Amino acid sequence: MEQHDFTNIRLPTYAKSSYSPSLPRDFRGLKIIMPLKINISEKERIPFFGAFQVSSRVDEKSGGKLTENTVLVFVNKETSETFSFNLVPDKEPIKQDQSSLPQSTGTLVEEYTIRMYFNIDVLHFFPEFPKETAGYIVYATALDIKSNVIETKIIY
Repeated sequence: MEQHDFTNIRLPTYAKSSYSPSLPRDFRGLKIIMPLKINISEKERIPFFGAFQVSSRVDEKSGGKLTENTVLVFVNKETSETFSFNLVPDKEPIKQDQSSLPQSTGTLVEEYTIRMYFNIDVLHFFPEFPKETAGYIVYATALDIKSNVIETKIIY
C-alpha cells in the first residue's frame, strides 16, 4: 500500500473509505491492506483496512456479525511471536435466547453478494500491542475465510 497521511481519516469506521481495499467484481473473500511502514511516534495509531465480498449465505452463517467474528493476526517476523485480537473490544461471547429466534418459514431466499468494510486503528482494539520496532506478517480470519497475507514494519 502506498504511504499516505492517515491522520485525517476517522477510525474506526465501517463503511468504504478512500483507503479501503479494492475488490474485483468476481472476488469472494476477505482482503486486507495497511501501510508498509508505520511510525508510531508520528501517527500514534496503526491504521488497518479490510473488505469482505461474500455470499449472503456466509453473512447468514455469521448471524449477520461477520465483522465482529473477524480476528486479526500479527506475527513478529524475527521472533515468530503471534498477537491476535478480534474487532470488538472486550468481546464477550454472544448469547442468544433460543426462544426469541425466528422460526424458519421453509421459503428459500435467493443468494446475493454482500460487501462490508472496516477501517480501524489496531491500538484501539489491542492497546497491549508490543511497543517495539518490528516487522510483522499480517492476515485476518473470519469463520472459514482467510485473507491475503501482508507485511508491515512498525517503528517506535
